[in-house]
Amino acid sequence: MTARALQLRQSATIARSVGVVAIALGFILGMQGLDNPGSGWLQTAQGLIVTGLLAQGYALWCTVRWKRERENGDDQNKRERKES
Repeated sequence: MTARALQLRQSATIARSVGVVAIALGFILGMQGLDNPGSGWLQTAQGLIVTGLLAQGYALWCTVRWKRERENGDDQNKRERKES
């Protein structure tokens, strides 16, 4: 596995974790915001949910790139073995 593929895999894992936490906190704060409509918790919750969704999208993008890097690395290793 190349260093770039490893970096993409780690980025995807971190982004996925951050996304799950942000979405969960957004829903918790959203319930608090619905109980207290005059407070700013509802807008904060919406921001956290959007942030979590964006983090999940980035994780998906990193995963797709990681799979492509891994496939390209595997193809290159097979070619090198055939030449040897």
